[in-house]
Amino acid sequence: MLEKSFSLLFYPKKPKSYESGEVPIYLRVTVNGKSKELTTKRQCEPERWNKYAQRLRGTNEKTKTINAYLDTVERQVHEARQRLIEARSPITAETLRNTLTGQWEQPRMLLEIFQEHNNQFARLAGTEYAPATVKRYDTTLEHTRAFIKWKYNLSDIEITSLTFTFATDFEYYLKSEKSAITIVQ
Repeated sequence: MLEKSFSLLFYPKKPKSYESGEVPIYLRVTVNGKSKELTTKRQCEPERWNKYAQRLRGTNEKTKTINAYLDTVERQVHEARQRLIEARSPITAETLRNTLTGQWEQPRMLLEIFQEHNNQFARLAGTEYAPATVKRYDTTLEHTRAFIKWKYNLSDIEITSLTFTFATDFEYYLKSEKSAITIVQ
């Protein structure tokens, strides 16, 4: 899901009790009007900050090093955004921050969850559920796997990306591509 708006802002953040000296440089990522901040773990003198360029002014070695680091962080944000687009994951300020800081949770995948469900039902076959019911769940899993490959050309899809359209497209797939199946309303 592409975002409607996306922006990055580097800025020095003065603490409430600031009198003088260096202050930390923060990055604010804003997606669709919602923002998250994270520290760059770099510091600068506020007077040397160019708010329009979002970099330090000057040509000394420390300034060049910090500016190069900020360029690298900016590139990492864009790369993280690109990975989220490729993974068809929702792009939010929080998911970008989590990706950058390594706090990203592994996404839950539909077929993985479906397989866990089927494994649980298989253990209950003969006591709670008829073996034919378990077989139907396994067949549905295989149809779902084939549909995801047919429609999205993917091996699996994140559970959070499921929509009503996914359900209606799956129904169409079962009726048209797997026409021998009768859909129960």
